[in-house]
Amino acid sequence: MLPVQCTDKQTGKTALREIKPLKLIWDKVPQFNAANTLHVDDMCRNFALNPRNGIKISPYNDLVNWKSDDRELEHLGEYLIMIAIQGYSFSKLDSPRLWEKFRKR
Repeated sequence: MLPVQCTDKQTGKTALREIKPLKLIWDKVPQFNAANTLHVDDMCRNFALNPRNGIKISPYNDLVNWKSDDRELEHLGEYLIMIAIQGYSFSKLDSPRLWEKFRKR
């Protein structure tokens, strides 16, 4: 994780946040790169340095309040299968926009 100064768009307040730069992984493990890595997180700021490689999913908070209609991971699995079958490269794909469109179907 890398500390970065962020400004809240609604309040204008700044805060130090930790983000996850994928380049650190790509530099250490050469078989992974922008074309074959997808970052799934419930906070989009975590993939701020790699926006095309990140998709935001709904947060999972606790099992007590779990809803039986929560199908986020099922939809994510279907989305990933679709991408794999079609041979998309994450570096050329607008993953955030495509994911939102896919999950609303």
